[in-house]
Amino acid sequence: MAKSSLSNVTSKTSFYITSDESQLLSNEAKDTATNILITIRLLTTVISMPLALCTLTVFSHKSMRSATGTYVIGLTLAQIVFMLGRATTVVNTFVVGNGSQSLAWKYLWQYVLNYSGLVARRASQVVTCVVSVERLYAVLRPLHVKTFFLSQYSMLLTPGVYLTSALWHIYLILGTDVVTLTTNSTTIHVYVPSSFYQNHKDLCVGLSMSAKVVQVFVALTLQIALNVLTVWALRRHNMATRDVQSTRRSEVKLRAERQMTLTILVTTICSVILTIPLTVANVWDDFEPMSDSVNSRIYNVRLVFQEIGINFSVLSCGGVDFCCYVRLSSKYREVLHQVISFDKSSSFHNKPDGQNYSENLYQTPATLKALSTEKQL
Repeated sequence: MAKSSLSNVTSKTSFYITSDESQLLSNEAKDTATNILITIRLLTTVISMPLALCTLTVFSHKSMRSATGTYVIGLTLAQIVFMLGRATTVVNTFVVGNGSQSLAWKYLWQYVLNYSGLVARRASQVVTCVVSVERLYAVLRPLHVKTFFLSQYSMLLTPGVYLTSALWHIYLILGTDVVTLTTNSTTIHVYVPSSFYQNHKDLCVGLSMSAKVVQVFVALTLQIALNVLTVWALRRHNMATRDVQSTRRSEVKLRAERQMTLTILVTTICSVILTIPLTVANVWDDFEPMSDSVNSRIYNVRLVFQEIGINFSVLSCGGVDFCCYVRLSSKYREVLHQVISFDKSSSFHNKPDGQNYSENLYQTPATLKALSTEKQL
């Protein structure tokens, strides 16, 4: 088990395509393939990071404050932490390479970048489940969503999930040490199981397996189930509202909630799809660590598949979410325009006291016209 744990740690920091016994890949082809993988990861991060920062800025705007907005801010911050870890790894590989990693880098990777990135990525899956439940409730009972506990305590639940995940993954820090080995005048730094791991092996293994099951497999399964239920609830709600006579103001609320729910639904579905490759790669690595692969061709295939999963996850973090928000949310587009142009002359800055955010969130021209007509009456 100690060997497997060490392999899991070291293999995830390796970018290099290896040569095989049959020399199907020359040294030049091997180096070219490695550089392509590194460059693609850097490009996806460069593209996604600014877009994630735009989303964070928009949802931090005072006119975007809501329970759902709080969850989105938490998700975006986690995505930025995950991308920073990936980008730092790429930069280090470009500068010093994989074979000459310093002791400081080993500590930085294991105790900061790897730990925070894993916590952020897994906890964000749980937060996505929470916001999906909140949106499902908003469809089923749109006029009572404000009193739902997930809406009332979003400011506590969001950091609480990340704190719980951080404590859950503390075995990554306590269970690994970095040691220095010197052979033939060559000094290398490697990860080894710590004394804490050796004395509490069952605890570390239990925390690792339970975190994967709950925060990865169960979370992804719940996301799929909640998405299906939300689609069903939206169709059922649309059919029911045809036969129900409602006031203009209640209809405005319903339209705003439906549009927000549709936006979150699409981003969640895209996130689930883009997360699947990395999840499959991690499961494969759990059953057979990459460093244990005797056949270098299989190792290369698995490395490429893992990189595809990481790049898909990075794109999901910033680019895909941003595109969904811009395409589906008129309010997001308006606030984004204000942020970019530094325009403060907006009706959303001068809302009457006590006006609820859900009445104005993601309003379309039709909903704005309905409000204007109601005021004239």
